[in-house]
Amino acid sequence: MRMWRSPPDHLTLADDEVHTWRAYSNTDVSKTSELARVLSDAELKRANRFRFEKDRQLFIMAHGALRGILGGYLDEDPAGLCFRYNKHGKPALENGEAPHPLRFNLSHSGGLVLFGFSMHREIGIDVEYKLRKSDIDGIANRFFAEEERRVFASLPEDLKVQAFLDRKSVV
Repeated sequence: MRMWRSPPDHLTLADDEVHTWRAYSNTDVSKTSELARVLSDAELKRANRFRFEKDRQLFIMAHGALRGILGGYLDEDPAGLCFRYNKHGKPALENGEAPHPLRFNLSHSGGLVLFGFSMHREIGIDVEYKLRKSDIDGIANRFFAEEERRVFASLPEDLKVQAFLDRKSVV
């Protein structure tokens, strides 16, 4: 069964719909260069702050694809889109004083990028790379505070992955 459909030629989003899109990071430099052309100067500066090339490439791919999808919904040039950011850094389309009715969110992890779109409603989307058990123990031992490490070590093995991803349940 095919769960993800190809996008239609013309993108429309009704008020009662939520659209999700996915993309995979691509190390093809020509595609990344193509996507970088639609980014703003601020986005390019942000991309260039990444220490590792793979992280820079993922940022460019995710934000370039986001602009492409938004441009498709709005029938506008992706490079011409303007964003404003809330106090937590979440972007929204610039629309003067009123919020733009098209809302979006993106999340990426482990080379997978998910995008969510809705009209007139805030939307959140999240994806997490599932860590191997050995990764979780090592990271917890290295980065958790002493009390967190103690509580984490006392958890049953089958609860450690969820506790790790939601550290509030550890402390």
